[in-house]
Amino acid sequence: MVMRSILTALFIVFTATSHVVADPLYDDMDRFIENNPDGKKYEFVRTYLNALMYFKKNADRQKELPTIDINNLAEAPSVAPIVLALKKDNVNLRIARNLVKKFKTPENGLILKVADLFAKVCDDQMEYNDYDRVLYERIAEIQESGYFEDFYPESFLEAQELLAEQRRASFKELMEASMLINIVLVSPDRNYYGDFYRLGLTRQQRQNLLYKIDDFKGKGFSGGVEEGQTFLQGSVNVIRQILENDSWQVMDD
Repeated sequence: MVMRSILTALFIVFTATSHVVADPLYDDMDRFIENNPDGKKYEFVRTYLNALMYFKKNADRQKELPTIDINNLAEAPSVAPIVLALKKDNVNLRIARNLVKKFKTPENGLILKVADLFAKVCDDQMEYNDYDRVLYERIAEIQESGYFEDFYPESFLEAQELLAEQRRASFKELMEASMLINIVLVSPDRNYYGDFYRLGLTRQQRQNLLYKIDDFKGKGFSGGVEEGQTFLQGSVNVIRQILENDSWQVMDD
């Protein structure tokens, strides 16, 4: 029942991804204990946060890109920076995916599940970037040739709307992976009453992870999870919440 209460507290906040409750790997106490032993939790979560930083680098780069008036390409700035940014984004996504994939071992079933889910998000986002790049490369060709009558804004915007929908669904899975990090952090050890009561971290490791979270600078990356945040901001803050929650003891308390 205690394990279920942990899950309930998490999923009330994130109803968009509440389907993860159905997985017996972490919805069943015995399976949770078997598949989430202590050991390498600190290293994995530290690496996971490092990987999320590559997502932030991509998000920051996107903010600096020129605004393109699709209905007036003749007067719009070149889309070349957008094409280059999408290529750079995929380099970062590959790095992020490979960082987390190092932990794909059978020793901890929950860590394995998070690593798989995170890798899927990276692969999906790279696929969407490749498709997006093709769209903008076509615009670049038209800008270079000057044959603006060959461009159909409606088709481009329709493709962009579909991409945005697919990206949103993928980022929900990123949020889900970060929610599962909270469960990974819980030690399978129980107290006298049979309750899970501590994190599989030392006091210093807990503080180190909070320092790393503080590296995520900017609006939306502080405090708890709030309405209006991006999925990336929520993914960072949901991990912050359990680390800052003093009701969870640590291994050397």
